[in-house]
This record gives sequence, structure tokens and C-alpha cells, in this order.
Amino acid sequence: YNYKAILHAISYPRMDTDGVDKAIQSLQRAVGMDPFNFDARIGLAKMLERQGQDRKALEVLMDALRWDAVKQYGPPVYRLEILRLMEKTNHPETNTY
Repeated sequence: YNYKAILHAISYPRMDTDGVDKAIQSLQRAVGMDPFNFDARIGLAKMLERQGQDRKALEVLMDALRWDAVKQYGPPVYRLEILRLMEKTNHPETNTY
């Protein structure tokens, strides 16, 4: 689903005006099938952010933090994306994260 999402996203807007929506759907399926797929979560967050849905993008990333393993072993880039979106959305916990 990740590759399919990328193809949809890069086809937007020239070849497929629904490319970003299709990318979001593909990435949502990928996250649904594997909640620990960090690449799919980051991709989904970026597509949502691209559509101006910054808070929803942050929710997608924060959702995985409910598992202790993610808190301890999640890739650094994942945490950086969370921090970036926290700052962008003026999230109240930005300074404590």
C-alpha cells in the first residue's frame, strides 16, 4: 500500500485530481493492517498535512504512542515528525514531549 500511495500522490494534480485522497486511503489501509508501520504512518500524516489537516496528521502519529514498545524503540524520525507537528499546531505538550 505504501508504493500505491506514493504513485497516487505523485500523480496529483496533473494526472489524477483525486491522487492525494487515494494516497490517504491506501495509507490508512496500510496502517490498519500494520499499526507499527512507521513509514505508512508518516506518509499518511504528510498527506493529511498537505490537505491542511495538521491536527489529524498529529493524531495519526500520536496514536502509535499508546504502545510502550513504540515509545522505547520507535525510530527517531518518527519522534521528530511528532515534534514538528506539535510545534506547527501549537500543541500544549510540545515542551514536555
